[in-house]
Amino acid sequence: MKRTLTHTFLAIAALAGSSGSQATVVDFEGTIDSTGVAFYPLLTHNDYVINNGYFVGAISTKAGAITGADLVGAVVDGTDLASGCGDLTCPTNNSSNFVLALNDGLIDVQYTGAEAFKASGFDASFVAVAGDAIGSTALILQVEGYSTTALLFSQQFSVPGPTAGAYSFAHYTLNATNAGTAIVELAFRGYYCGNLTSCNRTSDKAQFALDNVVLNAVPEPSQWLMLGLGLVGLGGLARRNARHGA
Repeated sequence: MKRTLTHTFLAIAALAGSSGSQATVVDFEGTIDSTGVAFYPLLTHNDYVINNGYFVGAISTKAGAITGADLVGAVVDGTDLASGCGDLTCPTNNSSNFVLALNDGLIDVQYTGAEAFKASGFDASFVAVAGDAIGSTALILQVEGYSTTALLFSQQFSVPGPTAGAYSFAHYTLNATNAGTAIVELAFRGYYCGNLTSCNRTSDKAQFALDNVVLNAVPEPSQWLMLGLGLVGLGGLARRNARHGA
């Protein structure tokens, strides 16, 4: 009976482990579903791609923005920056795909499933207009997490200017409270600093590159119900074992 109890406990433990959130990295590699894009790899207002189970949309926050017309992003092949970035100065330390937010555009992430999700980190870099003078802080990147009805958190990150004339991706981590908050929507918006005394979203220069967004889908209630039933069964087995041993 002890062996049966041990095996049952291990099975329940395995179920508990499988019920925990599973990390997914939205890295724009592998299969990219671009059916929601009018002119892929360019992203206009309200366009979206699907990668690794998540919608990644490009949104203009300007009044009168036109769906399918106003350019607010692009998916770039890091091995061909000349084609993907044009006259922009993109980060040079990433040979994989990544997404650009252009013209003060906002990047929005949502899960394709029914569950909420949590966000823990991402890679980002400033993207400069060629010839623009940039100081030590090029951009303030604001990351926002939403429920279906409200803003749940907002955290800002300072994104640096160039080093020896080049821009590079760096990894950024959300604080423990924000990383532990279940959300249904994650938004990234930039504030252009350049070499100004204050940062803004009105110059069409709040541009950034984004990659490797680390997300964790929150288990559905049905998964926890299965776990609960398993624990009830384990308790009953333990009681029967106690009676037989008496």
